[in-house]
Amino acid sequence: MIDVTFYTFEKHSNSTKQPSGGNTYNCTLIQPCGVMSPQIQLEIGQTNPVDYNYAYIPDFKRYYFIRDWSWDRGIWTATMAVDVLASFKDDIGRSSQYVLRAAAESNGFITDTVYPGTATFTKQVTNLSGMPFWKDLVNGEYVLGVVGAGPSGMAMGAATYYAMSPPAFAMFAEQLFGEDNWLELEGDPITFRWPQVRGDAQSFTTTLEEVNIPVNFPVLKTMFNPAQYITSCMWFPFVPAEGSAASEIALGWWKVPAGVVSVSPTYEKTYTVSIPAHPQLARGYYLHMPPYSRYTLFFPPFGTIPLDGSYFVQDTVLTCTIRVDMVSGAGILELSVPSAGIIYRASAQIGVPVSTGQIASAGLAGAIVGGVSTVAGVVGSALTGNVGQAIMNGVSGVGDTANGLMPQVTVRGANGSKAEYGTTPFLLSEFMQVVDNDLEHLGAPLCAVRQLSSLPGYQMIARPEVDSTCTAAENDQITEFLRGGYYYE
Repeated sequence: MIDVTFYTFEKHSNSTKQPSGGNTYNCTLIQPCGVMSPQIQLEIGQTNPVDYNYAYIPDFKRYYFIRDWSWDRGIWTATMAVDVLASFKDDIGRSSQYVLRAAAESNGFITDTVYPGTATFTKQVTNLSGMPFWKDLVNGEYVLGVVGAGPSGMAMGAATYYAMSPPAFAMFAEQLFGEDNWLELEGDPITFRWPQVRGDAQSFTTTLEEVNIPVNFPVLKTMFNPAQYITSCMWFPFVPAEGSAASEIALGWWKVPAGVVSVSPTYEKTYTVSIPAHPQLARGYYLHMPPYSRYTLFFPPFGTIPLDGSYFVQDTVLTCTIRVDMVSGAGILELSVPSAGIIYRASAQIGVPVSTGQIASAGLAGAIVGGVSTVAGVVGSALTGNVGQAIMNGVSGVGDTANGLMPQVTVRGANGSKAEYGTTPFLLSEFMQVVDNDLEHLGAPLCAVRQLSSLPGYQMIARPEVDSTCTAAENDQITEFLRGGYYYE
């Protein structure tokens, strides 16, 4: 005979939970029997024991599931199966194992593939903290590169670079495209004789009349085009920090009225954009990683930039730093996060080339020289009796001189594109929805060594090895339960 305590008890078959209370009866073991699956006979008269589904045999120091009850001539027979998890709970709880998954503790940085993603995405647009680039030419700043040293300029090699506001550049352009009234034309005149031929081939007279043209050394320089001293003109879609100012620039030999300011060789500006959180981020930071999250930064003119979500597992702010060379107009964009530093670098042309030009007399001094040479031709033709040729030379001389004084337009460079400017860069975030989680029954990734008694609830163990007084068969069962997932209760 043996004492057996019976229970009406609810528990998972893969749980270490142990019952309390119960009713103890003196029972008969059906022989032969083993400790893992014994059978007992119970004489309890008219009492029906089928409500008992669990038992404990103190002599065996084991808990049992009652698999079946059978009745024969007033005797109830219980077929049992050992509950190794409850029987050896203390041995299991004292052991330290590598816990893959647990309900009580998890590591949100580990990707959880147990819960699959769906085809449902949510999207969110987050604007940059400011608009880096203007689109309209009435904004921004012009930088003009010229040959000639002057104040408030940024020198590089033989060129000097001046910065102008749009109104100042408009005035400067008006000077270039206007008349040559900004040239120094005062001074002593040049006097030469202009031929006058009258009559026909049989009867003609030739006289030389004096003509005075006011001119000095600056006038002689008009045979050179001042626009040729402009090496570059660039419009920048932002306003850099300005320094000292001046009212004119040196353009070769000329001093051209222009409101200019000095700027540093490099422009730098920093913007930020907030990284939105995955709507289900409470389930783990891994949801910021692909394929659960996709991030795309639209930043013209640097382009469309896909970003690796692994950089945003913890960081919530993306810093965008722009550096622009104020001479060439080339720009660099650097993206950085606090934990990793610079994560992306791109280059693009930021400065927009602007064509420049001038309306100028095409070589006033040259026209004068041409007129003087014509005098000699007229006189020579007249002296040889070729009056017709003398008349033609005289007319040609007048025409050449007149044409020489006609304004001509000189244009340098070509205009660039500003089509990509005028918009605020933004971050497009796309989040994949993940199916509902069930921590109670499936847990979440932990991947750390823990003493098992410190983690109540669901656990899954990698390569479990429990030291216990159980039999080899029972140890195999314990190993399978811990490897496949069980509940420490």
